[in-house]
Amino acid sequence: MASKTLLLAALALPVAAHAQVNVVDNFSDHDRLDGSPLTWYSLNNAGTTTTVPNSGINDGKLTVTSTGSSRTTYLATYFTPSATPFTLTNAGDYIVVSTDFAISHGASGGTLSIGLMNSGGSRLSADVTNAITSPAITSTTYYGYRATTPLGDGSHSIFERSSTTTNTGNAFFAGNVELSSSPTSGIPLGTGLNTPSVGNLSLRIERLVDNSVSITTFLNGTQLAQFTDTVNPSYTYDTFVILVGNAMFGQTDRYVSFDNVTITGVSVIPEPSSAAALVGVFALGAVALRRRRK
Repeated sequence: MASKTLLLAALALPVAAHAQVNVVDNFSDHDRLDGSPLTWYSLNNAGTTTTVPNSGINDGKLTVTSTGSSRTTYLATYFTPSATPFTLTNAGDYIVVSTDFAISHGASGGTLSIGLMNSGGSRLSADVTNAITSPAITSTTYYGYRATTPLGDGSHSIFERSSTTTNTGNAFFAGNVELSSSPTSGIPLGTGLNTPSVGNLSLRIERLVDNSVSITTFLNGTQLAQFTDTVNPSYTYDTFVILVGNAMFGQTDRYVSFDNVTITGVSVIPEPSSAAALVGVFALGAVALRRRRK
């Protein structure tokens, strides 16, 4: 009985949440490659360009524009130093990413995906053009999760890329496995260059008390899909990836733009006074245990 009381007392001690990652990129400098605050790399087929315009509808936004045919484009950035990725160490630790978006047009089958991954130290150093491949992305790198939402009605899905999946190809999401699917209304189709579909897409990953990981995605603050990964979960992240599906395009001057990208990683650790109290609690427990054994 005494041991149970001590355990409950330990669990009741306050903890503090400390943001170890806190990055906001609003592209106000109109430069995606200067590292201020982030550097954004583009992996795309011939048929799209990635810029931060300084005028017009997409002024100061990270923008993928179609130059003709239907093409897929990845956008990737690294939000920690290579040697110190953010790790979900304790129960309650979490990381959340969000981005505002605007879509000029769309077609049935079009999707927008965001993902959190661990580069494993194998990082891009330049754009990759004319192919969705990169030697930096191998079968042993870029583990993590992505959330996909459709244009219009369809299934919102959560995928995993890990050491247990078949990571064929040299793309960020190649070989990933679908973990869950929730059929609900998605992003409305854009109706024209002057009236694009706009919104906010976010992804939250949290470590739970049983060492599983909860993955949840939201559109405009409303939950779209959730999955709890209990088998080989990923805890470490340093890469944020956006995937613009090829059905977004198909004609010249169609675009998808992004703004106000926010990345926050929070670690929950005991307050110093709580840590001292915790030591005291377990010391008392040890004394009580010895007395019971005598």
